[in-house]
Amino acid sequence: MNLSFILFFISLAGIIIMIWRKMALQRNGEIVEIQHLHPITLDSQKIKQLTYKIIRKSGYMIIFVSIRSYLLSSKFMKEKSKILIQKTKDRFKKNKDQKNDDN
Repeated sequence: MNLSFILFFISLAGIIIMIWRKMALQRNGEIVEIQHLHPITLDSQKIKQLTYKIIRKSGYMIIFVSIRSYLLSSKFMKEKSKILIQKTKDRFKKNKDQKNDDN
C-alpha cells in the first residue's frame, strides 16, 4: 500500500511540474506549438474524424434497425392477436351451438 502511495505522489508531482512549466512559459509569452514529426500523430486527426463518422453512422443504423424491428413486431403481434381473437370467437360460437343442440 505504501508503494502505491509513493508512486501516486511521484506521478502527481510530475504532472504538477509539467503544468507549472507550461504556465511559466505562458506568462513569459513564449508558447510555441511543437510540430510532431512522427507519422502516426499526423494521421491521428484523420483517424479521429473517421472514427466519429463510423460511430455516427452505426448509431443511425442501430436506431433504424430498432425502429424497423419495433414496427414489424407490432404489425406481427397485431395480426396474430386478430387471428387469436377470431379463433376464440369461433370456439365460443361452437360451444354455444353445441349447448343449444343439447337442449
